[in-house]
Amino acid sequence: MHLSIITNREAMKLADDVAAEIFAKPDSPIKMPRPYLYNAPVWIILSGKIYNENETPQAHLMNNNLFWNVGSIIENMELQATE
Repeated sequence: MHLSIITNREAMKLADDVAAEIFAKPDSPIKMPRPYLYNAPVWIILSGKIYNENETPQAHLMNNNLFWNVGSIIENMELQATE
């Protein structure tokens, strides 16, 4: 699992521009006003590898652990942000 901290404003604007291309399409199922990424000063991106059964017989357990860990981190960040 990886935590990536993004503070580069140029990269963040580029990502918002890409989101605009996706969400502004008339057939987009998601309708959102701009700014799509909320003009946040920092992005914290949680990511991890998804395993398949061909890689390991415990793929299902490993994926479940990843999901639980990511969920716990997000929950703790939300709780800390509201204190």
